[in-house]
Amino acid sequence: MIDFIVVDSPILPPHRCIVCTNARGKMIDTHFTHDLSDQRIYVCRRCVKRGAQLFGLAPGEKMELLENADAELDVAKGEIEVRNERIEKLTAGRASDQQRIQALETLLEAERNKQKTLAHVLQVAKDNLAEANSVLV
Repeated sequence: MIDFIVVDSPILPPHRCIVCTNARGKMIDTHFTHDLSDQRIYVCRRCVKRGAQLFGLAPGEKMELLENADAELDVAKGEIEVRNERIEKLTAGRASDQQRIQALETLLEAERNKQKTLAHVLQVAKDNLAEANSVLV
């Protein structure tokens, strides 16, 4: 026996709920067909709810919470997707920033080395000047 599944909308004839003829929204696809018409048997959310209440399976307030759970889950999934996209952008931006920082650190080190070299050349020039002055005096 094939299990029932929830479908976004009925895709096979009669394209509606077997009980109330509602043709919109999610429905249970029973995978069974009507003996006389050979059409698929779908049951809409409202009819499932009515049946569940008659069987005492879903009393009032708890049923309302369960009905809203799908919508809340969809909202949460959307928020997670937006958050993940933002994280991805921030991560990509961070990698780019790290590359810029590395390049700037490399330039800074090169400039420090130039400064040390110039300081050394200046000191050698001073020493040579001092030695030349002492020879001249």
